[in-house]
Amino acid sequence: MMSTAYDLAFTEAGQVGPAMVFLHGLAASGHFWSSRVQPLAKSFRLFMPDLLGFGRSPRPRINYTIPVHIRALHRLVEGLPLDRQAVTVVGHSLGAILALEYAALHPQRVGSLVLLNLPCYSNRNEARRIIRKQGGLHQLTVSNRALAHFT
Repeated sequence: MMSTAYDLAFTEAGQVGPAMVFLHGLAASGHFWSSRVQPLAKSFRLFMPDLLGFGRSPRPRINYTIPVHIRALHRLVEGLPLDRQAVTVVGHSLGAILALEYAALHPQRVGSLVLLNLPCYSNRNEARRIIRKQGGLHQLTVSNRALAHFT
């Protein structure tokens, strides 16, 4: 069954220049970027969405897969008043994974990518081993599926 398209909440800054979309990491929201990118608002239009399940965006009871996130992100980008111009997508951690996937699926909409702290592992076992070493919330989300979904 195909999931419903969801509207992401977002914050906007700047009124002139090329568009930039900032995607936050796990357990954050678009607010993560607010103070960090404000100087860019003089020359760029900035869009900082709350990813699906985070911040002010919907929290549907679904599996939060990459395709679900990408559909919501694409709905957002297509709805922005940008006259079909390509955007720069900046992603941090989970946001970097989504930015890369979005660019692969919608290359006509992405002019450039900035990937920060992109999680990159050789395989699932390596990822689990490294994340468990980090401890805290990272470890819990790997070892407890219900907690990962809640987070």
